[in-house]
Order: sequence, then structure tokens, then C-alpha cells
Amino acid sequence: MKDIQEFFEMSEILETISEGLLFTRMDGEIVSINKAGAKLLGYGAPEELVGKNIRNRYRKEESFDQFLTLIKKTGEINNYLILAIKRDGRQAYLEAYSRVRPDREGNPAGISTIFKDVSERELGKRALEKADNRYRRLFNETTEGYVRFSETNNIIFINPAGARILGYDSPIDITSQKVLDVWADTEKRDAYLAKLRLEGRVINVPIEIVNNKGRKKTLLVSEHLVTSNDGQIIGSDALFRDITVESEQRHEIEKTFRLRRNILTQRNDPGIIFDRDGKILFVNPGFSRFFGYTSEDVVDKSLFDFIPPEDHDLIDPAEICRRAIDENLTTMDFRFRKNDGSFAALKWMLIPSHYQPADRQEATLVAKPPPE
Repeated sequence: MKDIQEFFEMSEILETISEGLLFTRMDGEIVSINKAGAKLLGYGAPEELVGKNIRNRYRKEESFDQFLTLIKKTGEINNYLILAIKRDGRQAYLEAYSRVRPDREGNPAGISTIFKDVSERELGKRALEKADNRYRRLFNETTEGYVRFSETNNIIFINPAGARILGYDSPIDITSQKVLDVWADTEKRDAYLAKLRLEGRVINVPIEIVNNKGRKKTLLVSEHLVTSNDGQIIGSDALFRDITVESEQRHEIEKTFRLRRNILTQRNDPGIIFDRDGKILFVNPGFSRFFGYTSEDVVDKSLFDFIPPEDHDLIDPAEICRRAIDENLTTMDFRFRKNDGSFAALKWMLIPSHYQPADRQEATLVAKPPPE
């Protein structure tokens, strides 16, 4: 057997065929290979491969051992993949068909294989599978809800997080249902739907609902209409997340801020509220009377804009905000610039605040002006 034509009986197309044609002994030693096969493996001529073992072209040699075991049992393997290594070390996916060829006495003489490079297809497929797995993992593990509605507002699809937010144990339990009645305020619901129909989308709208377990929730919703090619509304897609805790914290922050602001407003002594970065949030009328500033002059500005540089080390807004949750009253001395350019040295007293979330710490200071 000196010619590959004898093994494949395809002599008329051997020089033009793009598939690789390979014949090996039963141990994998290459007896013959065509030009296309040599090229697919990264070689310039068939002679460079003859006498070498094809197992060395497998990415994992144990894969070749598994192939040998199987083909000795079956005699033929159709459409299987080989992860091969080309001459330059690059990997290639080869789709192959192999068959055991007997000698004249009927004993296995070798293995004939037809193969082609399908690397582009396989790499593309694996990239899609990888992206699909990431998408599925993200879709199933995300804490945000996603829902697809029909044109009649029935749920066509909802992810696990969305079902949980709405009070259901599984997406199956809510699929095909309507959820318009979960709104806590029907007037706000109607206004939301009217805006959606008019503009085609709504972005980050807070809505209050009562979920399937009877719990009140605040959701932040973005939704857009889905239309057919002729412009007919066929449904909508919505993303939403549970901001109940954030909403409650914000409400409590606003409540305590209003309370402290009202208390300061009734005091004659100068009073000021600022955050952990030193930004001034509020000053009372007593502050304006003593220092000569309007509220607009100082609110949203930094404390350090009004404190002389040599006194900056005496006040740390973040530390003061942290200490504002303490029951013990704290006093401190620092100068504050008046509207006429002069500085007043005052003793300031910290008023404690019992509600101080980490992301919105504030402090309230009042000063006792020196007697005139």
C-alpha cells in the first residue's frame, strides 16, 4: 500500500479536494496523507507527516487512545470532533469520519479518515454557548425583575427575581396572569399607563404595590412598548427592582431632616445642618441674623469656605456626623466668617440624631453667640 488512492479510491479528485484524507496503521502511524490534509495540520507537504504518529497531533493524547478503543469495537465512527494541534501550536477543531480498513486476509490493516477544519464554526458555537450561559446565569441570578407583557397586559414571561418580588415562589405561578391590580393607587396606575401609551416608554418611575403575600413594596420601574412592523402595540418589556428599604430609609431621612429643621427654625441661636463631606444643607433664621447670610448664600457650599484655614484641623465633618448618633452632647470651638468678612469665635453644640444611615449621615450644630 504505497498510494493513498488505494485506500480511498478517489484518485480523480485527490489533488482538488479540500478535505484531508489520511491513512494510518492501527497504532496511529501515518502511512499516507493528501496535500489538503497536510495543509489543514499546518504542514507544507504530505512527506513531512508520513512516518509520524497522528496521536501527536491530538490536543490530548488520551483522546486518541479513547478513539482507538472505540473504533476497534465499532469499526467506524462518523462525524466526530478532534481537538488537534497544528504544526505552529495553534489549536484546530477537525470534524472527521473514520473507518477500519482490512487487509486481504480480513485483518485490520489501518484506519482511513476524512477530515475538515471546522474551527470557525466550533469556536463561534462555543462563544455563543459561553455568552448564553453568562446570560442565563445573569438572568436567573440577578436581583432585578424582568417581565414581558402581552398587549392585554398578561404576563408572557418573567424571571425568577421578578416573580419573587411580586410575591410568587416560581415564574410558573404568575405566568399568564395580569398584575394591574397590584398597584396600591389606581389613579397613579392609570397615569403611569397613560404616559407609557403616549411616550412609548417610562424610565425609573417609583410605584407602590401590594404583592401576592400582602406586603407593601416600592418598585423602581422602566418599561417600553413593543410594536409590530406595522406599528401595532403587541406588548411591553419592563425592568424593575425592589427599592422598599431604600424608600423607607429615604422617608425616614426626610422625616428626621424636617424635624431637625423645624426645631432649628424655632431657635434664636444660630443653627446649621451639614453632611459628612461638610456640605451645608440648612441654616436657620438665627444663623442668618447673626452671620448676615441668606440661606441661598451658604446652602450647598462647604463649611470650610467659611472657616479660616488655621481652624480647619478643629473640625472633621465625617467624625462629627459619626458622633451625632451618640446621646452625649459634644461641644467644640471654631471661628466662622460673617458676611462682613470678620470672624466670630463661637462655642458650638452638637445635637444628636438617632437615625443616621451610613450613606446619608448628617450633623446639627447650634452656637451660643457671645453677649453683645
